Amino acid sequence: MIKQLLYKWFGLQDEPCETCEILREQLAKSDSERKDLLARLLNPPVSEPPQKDEEEMKPVQPAFVPWRIRQQMMEAEDRKQADLLRNRQREIAQLEKDLGIGAKDASNIRETVPIHANDSARQEEIHQGSGAN
Repeated sequence: MIKQLLYKWFGLQDEPCETCEILREQLAKSDSERKDLLARLLNPPVSEPPQKDEEEMKPVQPAFVPWRIRQQMMEAEDRKQADLLRNRQREIAQLEKDLGIGAKDASNIRETVPIHANDSARQEEIHQGSGAN
């Protein structure tokens, strides 16, 4: 009791124990978190609306596409590619005609290029010959 009286008169404080310090730190942390949450709830940050991309939007397709629909989609893509190839061949033919390159010159070039089908037949012959040994 005398100790408490002296501490009170001279403004002294008890040395805090370790558990008290831990509890004070946790209380201070929870108070600051509570204040931050209240501030966010009462004054939410103003966010800008998301900007739309100028790219063409593609429709979302279901995860499962029936075979007939997928087949039609692939056929449509093949038709587009075939049209592009035909147009490209027409452009090349027109350029050859404009430049004066004849079909004879083009046939000579094509004969010098190896054909992949012949190459694969040769590889099979070599493979069969090495397997027999």
